[in-house]
Amino acid sequence: MRRSMLFAKVLLAAAVTGSAGQPATPSPVSVVFVLQPPDMSPATIAKLSGSMAKIRTIAARNNNPGKARLFAPTFAGNEVGTLLIVVEYPSMQAMAEGGQRMDSDPEMQSVVGEIMGGGFKLVSQSLVTEITY
Repeated sequence: MRRSMLFAKVLLAAAVTGSAGQPATPSPVSVVFVLQPPDMSPATIAKLSGSMAKIRTIAARNNNPGKARLFAPTFAGNEVGTLLIVVEYPSMQAMAEGGQRMDSDPEMQSVVGEIMGGGFKLVSQSLVTEITY
């Protein structure tokens, strides 16, 4: 049992860090927001898309390197009927720095307030990194 746990730890460490001889390169990260919209009508989707366009302008002004995309799960699974906003960053550091600038921007706070005030509910938020193998 101990041997298998040790093997699992070594395998996980190798998978996450890569080869010890390679220099560490920043890994891209994504923030995934799952939103429950008030409904899935075209008008509701258009409203969120318009808000995302405003956020894109705010991000450019704040030199935020994140690239946002909007997804609608459409076939089976727990998240059908929700909307996913995925913001991809080139690295964890870029996400932290860009996120801090966005969070402190009053216009960004206003747009997020409009989204939440429009009946959208934040179901979950996750930070994901790809594990290459």
